[in-house]
Amino acid sequence: MIENAWCVLCTRCITDSSSNNVTLTDVVEQINVPPDAPIPGTAPVQMDFVCLWYRSNPTQPARATARTSLIRPDGTSSPNPVLVTIDLTQFQRLRSIIRIPAIEIISSGFYYFRVELRLDGEDNWRPISRVPLQVVLGVPAAVQ
Repeated sequence: MIENAWCVLCTRCITDSSSNNVTLTDVVEQINVPPDAPIPGTAPVQMDFVCLWYRSNPTQPARATARTSLIRPDGTSSPNPVLVTIDLTQFQRLRSIIRIPAIEIISSGFYYFRVELRLDGEDNWRPISRVPLQVVLGVPAAVQ
């Protein structure tokens, strides 16, 4: 079985090549949108969505697919969820990193990155995590 230890939204994930440890830079909890930004519109923000996956039984290899969707404040979902293969047949853990160059803003409020998992051989997706991102409209640049 595959489990999720954590998921974090940050501006950048850096992997050390010698230790394979990661540094998550500037964890993102809120985006401030200036008053003159067109809404709805696309906010060009560089973010990484990083998740750590591991085997719940270290002796049992497993594979699955993770699906990450952006849920907007009105409850609608982004049209193109990101699918990531979680292959733990050779390793005990895996970090998935989704690079996000921009986010579609429709209003202020809470957006959620919803993560679901489907194990190989199963049909159903199971909920794993919901990571919030608050979007605040009309914040002057001096306050940001």
